[in-house]
Amino acid sequence: MAPAQNSPLMKILTVLGIVLGVLLIVISVMRIQWAVYYKYALSYLITSIYVGIFGLILVLGELKVAKVIQFLGFMNHLTGKGLFFIFCAGFITDTYRDWPTFTGFGMILVGFVYIVLGCGSN
Repeated sequence: MAPAQNSPLMKILTVLGIVLGVLLIVISVMRIQWAVYYKYALSYLITSIYVGIFGLILVLGELKVAKVIQFLGFMNHLTGKGLFFIFCAGFITDTYRDWPTFTGFGMILVGFVYIVLGCGSN
C-alpha cells in the first residue's frame, strides 16, 4: 500500500526530488560550459540542454504544478515518477566527473524507492 501524500516518507522524497531536479539543472549548465570550453561533440551539448529541461520537469512535477501534471501524467504516479528519475539519471552517470555521477546514483536510488512504493499501491 502506498503511503499517504502527507506522510513523512513522501515529504522526504518530495524534498529529495526537488533537490535532485535543481542539481540536474546545475549539472546541465556545467555540461554546457564543458561542451563549449572543451569543444565536445554537438550531441553532448544537445543532451546537456535536455538534462536541464528534465531537471525543470522534475522540480515542477514535485511541486505539483498543474500544467506539468496535466501534460505529463506519469509525474502523478509513483511508478512513472520513479522510472523518469532513473531515465534522467542515465544522462548524467556517463560523465567523467564525480559529483554528477553521485547525483545520478542518488536519482537511481530515489527512483527505485518510488517504483517500490508505486508497485505496492493499488
